[in-house]
Amino acid sequence: MGAPKIQADYDSLDQIAANFSKESDQTKQLLQRVKSCVDQLRNGGWIGKGAESFYKEMEEVVNPAMQRMMSALAEASSATKRVAEALRKAEEEGCALFS
Repeated sequence: MGAPKIQADYDSLDQIAANFSKESDQTKQLLQRVKSCVDQLRNGGWIGKGAESFYKEMEEVVNPAMQRMMSALAEASSATKRVAEALRKAEEEGCALFS
């Protein structure tokens, strides 16, 4: 039984990293739009107990969750780039042994 084979498709890894980054950026834009809409509601568009409950949930639950998702997507992009770079480096070092 031979050693396990490790193989990487660098173009796919680069595309995956770019997709994570794009999703992080889109999440940031969405969060900004949602905050803007909530601010409009808060400035007289919606008042009452239901409105206060909504604003509180947005501030304490939804916005932080969106921030965490945005950060997780950005970190996934960075991690994918680091993995691709580590694999490239290992491949180059392995090839250098036979040069």
